[in-house]
Amino acid sequence: MMKKLHIQLWLWSLLSVMILLGVSCRKKNDPSPNKETREVIFLGSFVPDTITLEKENVVVISFKNYKGTFKFILVRVSSNMYMSFLKHARKSARPVKIYVYKGSTDIADIK
Repeated sequence: MMKKLHIQLWLWSLLSVMILLGVSCRKKNDPSPNKETREVIFLGSFVPDTITLEKENVVVISFKNYKGTFKFILVRVSSNMYMSFLKHARKSARPVKIYVYKGSTDIADIK
């Protein structure tokens, strides 16, 4: 009697694990919603002119010798690096390479 109960508990545990594994393995391999999939293009090298915080998490940047403004979102992992890099480039009047998402004014990368 006790042995039968022990086997049933063991089988129930094994079945539970198999169900959990089956559910977790069925998850689709969709790209992460935070990962950008838009095409990135090189815009050019420009010297930053103004750097302003538009909203809580959006920075708007203008460049010398370029009409228009660009923006990037501060929640990105490298946003602190971008801010210090841009401020240093503005002070030293050094151009930075700007990469944007095609068809937008959203900055994808700054080098």
